[in-house]
Amino acid sequence: MYSCYLQQLQPPQQLAQLRALALTHFPTRPPLPHTHPSTHAYVVGTLGSMDPLNRRAVAALSINATYNRLMQRLIVSDVIKWARDIHTEHVSGVRQYV
Repeated sequence: MYSCYLQQLQPPQQLAQLRALALTHFPTRPPLPHTHPSTHAYVVGTLGSMDPLNRRAVAALSINATYNRLMQRLIVSDVIKWARDIHTEHVSGVRQYV
């Protein structure tokens, strides 16, 4: 998993930049016989905004709708937790994560 912090608020252009950065970070490997590999990025903004192109990654993995909703909720919860920890550390000076 690759994450990058661009700015506090991320308009769609920055989500597109983050997607391009993630795709260049993970180069495509040579395919194995009888396979069709692909590289997709699942991009989430700092405050939990979802990139509409995440549907490509979900479709490529054949994730059903119920699990997709659960996965989105868990990812957004984790993103908000990290943003809160970073802010708390910035204000208090006490490291919040190890």
